[in-house]
Amino acid sequence: MRVICLAFALATILALPEASAELNKEQYELQERCGQAAAKRFKNDWGNGVTNTEDGQMIATYQNHYNSMFNKCFYLEIANSIATAIPKQRNSSFSMTLLDLNENKEWAHFFQSAGAVEPLFCYVGQRICHSQDEWMELIKPYMGD
Repeated sequence: MRVICLAFALATILALPEASAELNKEQYELQERCGQAAAKRFKNDWGNGVTNTEDGQMIATYQNHYNSMFNKCFYLEIANSIATAIPKQRNSSFSMTLLDLNENKEWAHFFQSAGAVEPLFCYVGQRICHSQDEWMELIKPYMGD
């Protein structure tokens, strides 16, 4: 009986590196697909990241993260808008949107005009926030593992 238990334990221990390697490979592939989907989304929405508008210019960038805990590909779009159409008056805004790329679902949004004390929009899920720092803290569970 001890020999059987010892053999089972040894087989289990020897199988762990193989199982771990499979899990790491799967995790890597999911991260890779997430990165590709995010790059495609950004290119479709923003091209090279700079868009000229009637009022000025918008500059955008993004970050992506595959979150294994949620099993979701998160895409964080960051955009700055600088309005220069009215001489001597510049109005800019800053926005961030957190999306689940696979479901095309918005999870969080932040929008603030330059000079404003509080953001116009600041929420993560059902939670309302009151500053960019608070928003960034609230999205940490989605953009990290």
